[in-house]
Amino acid sequence: MYKRELQQTARKSLFLKLFHLPYGILIPILISTEVTNALAGKTKSVLTTAAGILAIVFCYTYFYGRLEIAFRKEKEQAVQACKMKQYRTIFANSFEKLYHSGLGKNLENMKDDFNAVTELMTEHRPMFAASLAEAVLFGGYLCRKNPLVGICLILISLLQVIPPLLVKKYIQVNYDNCREIEGKITDYTVSAFQGFMTIKLYQLKDWWLSHLEELFQAYIKIGSNSIFANRSEVGMYAVLDHVLKYGTYCLIGVFVLFGKTNLETGIQAIALSGSIYAAVKSAFEIYPRFVESSRAQKRLEEWENASAPSAALPTRMEIEWRGVSFSYDKPVLKNVTARMDLTQNHIIRGENGAGKSTLIKLLLGMETPQSGEISVLGSATGQLDKTLFPSEIFYLPQKAPVFDLTAGQMLLAVTVRERAFAQHLSQLGEDFNEFCEKPLAEMSEGQRKKFYLALAFSGDAKLLILDEPTNHLDDAGRKTLAEWIAQRGRGVVVISHDSVLEAVDAVCWKLQNGGLAYV
Repeated sequence: MYKRELQQTARKSLFLKLFHLPYGILIPILISTEVTNALAGKTKSVLTTAAGILAIVFCYTYFYGRLEIAFRKEKEQAVQACKMKQYRTIFANSFEKLYHSGLGKNLENMKDDFNAVTELMTEHRPMFAASLAEAVLFGGYLCRKNPLVGICLILISLLQVIPPLLVKKYIQVNYDNCREIEGKITDYTVSAFQGFMTIKLYQLKDWWLSHLEELFQAYIKIGSNSIFANRSEVGMYAVLDHVLKYGTYCLIGVFVLFGKTNLETGIQAIALSGSIYAAVKSAFEIYPRFVESSRAQKRLEEWENASAPSAALPTRMEIEWRGVSFSYDKPVLKNVTARMDLTQNHIIRGENGAGKSTLIKLLLGMETPQSGEISVLGSATGQLDKTLFPSEIFYLPQKAPVFDLTAGQMLLAVTVRERAFAQHLSQLGEDFNEFCEKPLAEMSEGQRKKFYLALAFSGDAKLLILDEPTNHLDDAGRKTLAEWIAQRGRGVVVISHDSVLEAVDAVCWKLQNGGLAYV
């Protein structure tokens, strides 16, 4: 998935993990030589070999540390590039997919799934290859020295396959279940962050906390199973480590005692056994990560299946509905066929719950009609190129969006005519210079609404879609907005029941009982 971005990093990771192999086999050889010299009473040779071992350890530690630091720095840069690619991939998706994606799922995608995929490529896969190489190299060396010793150690090391085989199934099931419940808890918690005041105003605290407690109890149950499986694996490995370590000492001792191998090979076998066992254990531990990463990659690839519409300029100044039907629990639109000529303004009215906001979602492609087709500016709603927003199509939702940036930064991002924006803002009673320094998040609802309305009417968008734009505006602001719509005279679709807009020259529509008709 991120092969091109992480390929070089993966190679360096493999090199780093193979870097210790010559060191790992040289030190046991020197240790066996040291013991042999000590038993032979060669004091000078003992001191010389000891100094050599210390020098090798120092040099290895120094150069490995330098390589490790350089690798970590490069890895972080490569992973960051992959993360930026993932964000771009998400933004390339349709409005419908973005609208329906849950916050909890998105966070899990960008944290657990992303980390699982990138770690596999930069750490686990190179480590798996290096572990196999280490086991083969060290085992092969011992087999050359003494086939019996080498084969015995390799067979003993394979006992370490038992723990992951016994618990792998349970770990994978609980991993998937944990991901699902973690996403639900994230969504539920974020909903509280966005509505603490509502919870307090309507005394919903006990209800909210009890539901959260239910989610936590489910998580604890799943987590307990996962912890049990994990601790079982750790416990089995701990027992095996002791059996392998002291069993190897005994086995090599018996081989030396009965003349099956010489002392030098025995010492090297004991010194290398730890590395062989660790390499085989590492390979067994890493292997299940391939399955986890494969599942994580499939979840991330769901974002890559976006069909990117080709950029196209508006071809027809109209919105057309052809036999459109859509429903949630009850029908919202029933076989609607209508045409809105965007050389005029349009006002859509309807009772609360009639489906006015759903109508907007269908226009923007956030929802897909269950039957029929909708075209906007000559393109099907599902094929609207995202580069058309906000330069050609400007949408202002009922609740003005909040971003962590100032009004001035937002202006630079959307490339609007500054003088025209300042004039429109002034007509709404706001000072341009003071306004631009203010973060959107610190503005009142009314100020944010003024900002977006000034942005909409100071640009050159062919179509303005405004959902209840007079909300949070004072009387003067509402009248100014009505004047702007009238002066523009075209391409404005307003969802509103505000009487101040009745004087505007516009085609009026009524959304009622699933039908959209002239008034």
